[in-house]
Amino acid sequence: MFHRKVIATLVLAFVLPWTAQAQVDVSNSTVTCNTIVKGSIKLAPALVTGGTSSTVFKIKGKLAGCTTNAPGVIIPDGKSSFSGVVNIPTNDCTSLLLPGAVSGTITAKWKATPAITPTSSTITLDSGDATAGLFATGWLAPYGYFGLGINSRPSGNPGNPLAVSGAFTGGTGGVNSTADLVTGEDTVVLLGQCGGAGIKAITIAIGQLQLS
Repeated sequence: MFHRKVIATLVLAFVLPWTAQAQVDVSNSTVTCNTIVKGSIKLAPALVTGGTSSTVFKIKGKLAGCTTNAPGVIIPDGKSSFSGVVNIPTNDCTSLLLPGAVSGTITAKWKATPAITPTSSTITLDSGDATAGLFATGWLAPYGYFGLGINSRPSGNPGNPLAVSGAFTGGTGGVNSTADLVTGEDTVVLLGQCGGAGIKAITIAIGQLQLS
């Protein structure tokens, strides 16, 4: 029994430091994910024409098509996810184009090979970080667009630099980070819901998350 305890102690003494060393520190690395899977936004209360109260966007989805500059790190498709709560000052349907002074956080949880540290990124949203507009397609049907950060597509008006903590801050606190989300519903459908029971949920069809 004594010898077994000694052997177990020696094994742990060897394995635990090796496991810790195997983790890759991605605090200052960058990541880009070009595919969003099962993305959705739930709104409470719903967006309606002439709405006068604030509302909350609950957002979630999975990430795929991800690449990082962290050496040797691979992020498998569909294993990493994001979720968050974004506070919008008005539930009037105009917030689809003018989101106003948003606040809240969105957190991405990462699954990678080899293991990374930290394992999550948190985007803290403040006034001016969000933009919105219309996303045009080749078949001339416009869809809703939401953007975060300094990009200006397709609204033409860039948002403020984002604040990112944890993984993939780019070594700058995430000031170069951006997010783009395009709705699965075209504007005809969305406006029709505004005039009816309101927009209670929005599908995220395509999008990109870039943390840097």
